[in-house]
Amino acid sequence: MLREHTTVQALDVWRTHADAFEGEILIRQGHAPDGIVPLQRAIRSLETAGFVLYNAAFEGVLAEGLMACGRHDEAGTIVSRALARCQCSGEAWCVPELMRVRALSLAARKRAEEAISLVMDGLEIARSQGALACELKLASTLVGIDDRDGARDRLREILNRTSEGFGTRDYRDAVARLGQ
Repeated sequence: MLREHTTVQALDVWRTHADAFEGEILIRQGHAPDGIVPLQRAIRSLETAGFVLYNAAFEGVLAEGLMACGRHDEAGTIVSRALARCQCSGEAWCVPELMRVRALSLAARKRAEEAISLVMDGLEIARSQGALACELKLASTLVGIDDRDGARDRLREILNRTSEGFGTRDYRDAVARLGQ
């Protein structure tokens, strides 16, 4: 719908967002190789246009897609740069999610202790922002990296605070992690 409306109205930047979201959807649906190129192209186009408000979030998704393709070093570099830019600019809304993606990149490269520390920091930030959904994703990721009781207890506590979104993939994944 976004692509259709932006084409009719000649809203090029927003059409580029439609391309980025399409790449994100492909990555999230398990088609990372098909989603990476359009997402990279959209990110570059948005940077050229100076319209970069959402690029850090797109870069986090791109990093997840790259990791799904086994390109962990490249993913780590992209998400690290996005985090550094957010920390310099004060753009904090997506920092916990970027920290989660960076932690996944570290864990994939057998750097579990660094990954755990990053997730714990991300959990603190998400909690201070009142971002319960982000806390849930981070705690679920923590259990995936560190399957000790403390991580599971933290995830349980967050699930107990959840009052909506029970049908979301993140909620179902969190519940499944506890059942493992």
